[in-house]
Amino acid sequence: MTQIHDIDVLLLCGGLGTRLRSTIGENQKVAANIADRPFLAFQLERLAQYGLRHAVLAAGFGAEQIRDAISEYHYGMEVELSVEPKPLGTGGAIKFARGMAKGKKWIIMNGDCFSEVDIPEMIRFHDDKDALVTLAVAARDDAQDYGTIALADDGRITAFREKDTERTTGFVSVGLYCFEDRAFDLMPPQESFSVETDYFPTILDHPVYGFRHPGTFLDIGTPQRFAEAQAFFRKEQA
Repeated sequence: MTQIHDIDVLLLCGGLGTRLRSTIGENQKVAANIADRPFLAFQLERLAQYGLRHAVLAAGFGAEQIRDAISEYHYGMEVELSVEPKPLGTGGAIKFARGMAKGKKWIIMNGDCFSEVDIPEMIRFHDDKDALVTLAVAARDDAQDYGTIALADDGRITAFREKDTERTTGFVSVGLYCFEDRAFDLMPPQESFSVETDYFPTILDHPVYGFRHPGTFLDIGTPQRFAEAQAFFRKEQA
């Protein structure tokens, strides 16, 4: 069983945040303040509470804002930046950061999403299944806003479906993954690609699983969701 302190964390922080321009201007969304702290601070605090010790922030747009924002919010973790030389997409950013690993397993997260996934339990599930990749998934009633994921009874992922305005319920990714190091060897050869559309659907002949997560799932990608996150964290801190 993998020891949690030996696992690397990669947070994907390179998004342009174009849908949030009316709320945060030209700022990098993961560095934007939520309830008086940079959004990333909440991510790093939770990771440190679980015992994770090494985090890499995959950055591009707004990298210096990110560096400044988290300078006092490390929570005892070693935090490094992997700054992409050009926009690489989520998959390219993951592949580019591989060389910064200290171990053989990654927790990979979307920097603009927050969930209360029990990461140690997810890792146990991943190891028990001898999975190559595990995605944390949640049932949503507004699944038409997301691509959905088909699961077998044992949790193995059998299909990824595109957004469908007719499908209102289903399992969706919460933007948190567990990767074995060997999973990188199956990535597309190009520099820039999407992990969600160009990679995950191509590896389903390998053991890829969905870890069901019943708790909170927030993303800050739109003004409405940004406001919901503000309300959530202000309530948490009250």
